[in-house]
Amino acid sequence: MTQKISELLEAAAARALPVVRGIDDAQLANRTPCAEYDVRALLNHLFLVVVNFQALAAREEADFGQEPDFVADGDWRARFEEETARLVAAWDAPGAEEGA
Repeated sequence: MTQKISELLEAAAARALPVVRGIDDAQLANRTPCAEYDVRALLNHLFLVVVNFQALAAREEADFGQEPDFVADGDWRARFEEETARLVAAWDAPGAEEGA
């Protein structure tokens, strides 16, 4: 049986959310295994992917060239959880997996 994209995203979110919730603000400048990203930049990259993949599910324009600082805005942990829930819902919508 083939899994729906929304099911795969939901499983990925279930693993990512505890990690994101566990990041302390004091860790945002820490290095990551990827030399191009510190923790803050990696979080911003994850936010960018999550938000743009919502747009792709709805057949809307996505902009991966922007570099907003999602982490600077309020409770970014809760926002990441909300955005990942929107991502799962977007790909669970009827027709989201149809076409190219």
